[in-house]
Amino acid sequence: DLWLNHQRSSLSENLGINSLGLNFFSILQSEKTYQDLVQWANSARISVDEVLSPLRDVVYFRAHSLETEKLSVFLLSQAAKNGVFRNEQTYLAWHRAARVLMVQNALPNVGDARTNFMFETLLPGFSEPHSVRISYGVPEPLNDRCHALIGRNGVGKSQLLRELIIALGQRMDGTTTDPFTSDAVPKGTHTTLFPNEFRVNRILALCWDSRTVFPPEARLNSRLEYLYCEMHKEDLGSGDPAHMSDSNTPASQLIQLLRAQLGDLGNGFKRLRATLRPLFDYKDIALAFRRTDGGNGLEWLSLQDLQRAGEGRQLEYFGNLESAESPRRIGADGTSVELSSGERMFLLFAIRCAARVETGTLLILDEPETHLHPTLISDFMRVLSALLDETKSTAIVATHSPFVVRELPARCVHVLRVDEERTPTISNAFLRTFGASVDALAADIFEDAESAQVNRDVAKAIAKSGLSGEEIRERYGKELSLELMSEIRQLMRDANK
Repeated sequence: DLWLNHQRSSLSENLGINSLGLNFFSILQSEKTYQDLVQWANSARISVDEVLSPLRDVVYFRAHSLETEKLSVFLLSQAAKNGVFRNEQTYLAWHRAARVLMVQNALPNVGDARTNFMFETLLPGFSEPHSVRISYGVPEPLNDRCHALIGRNGVGKSQLLRELIIALGQRMDGTTTDPFTSDAVPKGTHTTLFPNEFRVNRILALCWDSRTVFPPEARLNSRLEYLYCEMHKEDLGSGDPAHMSDSNTPASQLIQLLRAQLGDLGNGFKRLRATLRPLFDYKDIALAFRRTDGGNGLEWLSLQDLQRAGEGRQLEYFGNLESAESPRRIGADGTSVELSSGERMFLLFAIRCAARVETGTLLILDEPETHLHPTLISDFMRVLSALLDETKSTAIVATHSPFVVRELPARCVHVLRVDEERTPTISNAFLRTFGASVDALAADIFEDAESAQVNRDVAKAIAKSGLSGEEIRERYGKELSLELMSEIRQLMRDANK
């Protein structure tokens, strides 16, 4: 009502802003307030700029990279750390509301990403199109929200997912402008995405392979909400709190999740705890803070100690977060220790999903088994399944791991093969994959022929060695599997015949 009762030309005068000159900033109370403002501005047919520019709104200035030096000074002031950002909703608005201001005519949300679709595209270097159909409908309690795309190297798995991201992104953006900032020119031709109404609320692409092909970023003003993360790299931001990237570091997103929980604003922190449970207690995660006692260096504090601190100390820590430092964990001796590669990737996955996966998300995961022990892969798939169920989201995983595939029903496993003429085919797994043995999956689905050939060559050499069965058992019994010993006996019998 305040905006409706004032003429735009006299907004500054009526609010008493002119007397302050340029020595102030402002911020709205919450992300919801920004959403309401945008909705009103659209209905009143005026620009949000006309409202927020004279107010010198910090979210608006940040989104447009205005007066970044002054903004950085303000963000490090006590007025900002202990005053403006004392309120959880306002703190989260600073980190999350820029996209609200930049996106005009946002699409209505879909209630569930679990929708059948077909995607087809002719990739360079192949004689026919890749065509994949994603369908749902397995009986409960089986979960079909995650689908796997498997095949040998060079058959086009990652390229196919790249083209799917681009095609779906262009559809969701709905404009003639490329929704991505770079590296998103379609390489596929004769592309079809059916049905025409298929879309999701956002796309989260996580890549564990250093040779990534996915688009790196979407325009901030695109209706496509897209986040890409290279899981083998540290996303440490720019070091400037006024820059948008500073809100996307793992440390910053951990604090955002914690403050959302403190303000009872969503279930992200709860999802983080559930995801991390197979690896370590979330309370042992440690973050780096600039010292508040005037000393040099950094102070590492666990999330548990941060939660136990009083409000005043918490605000001091929140305002002195060193967001460019990667999270660590507290060791047995109480000191902070760096995470192993597997721990780091698991934690980063948990943070990204807890912070970014909301209702109707499509996750694209490229080789998530990298750096994970087989038992952790099973844990990973379990927490992923729970996450997809809770948020009514879906996932497509490109993988080489039978430990991933054995957690999925056969209709959710898509086997990609390419013949000598470079003609691709994609079909569902013939083997009943859910709960199948790793050996059976390796032989029947992953076509582990090269490994089998090595075993077979060894078996043939031993069978032809002239040793008796008893001598073979004594020499090799502790080294070879029962299956290979049986194969050696069969080869010896065949030779005697």
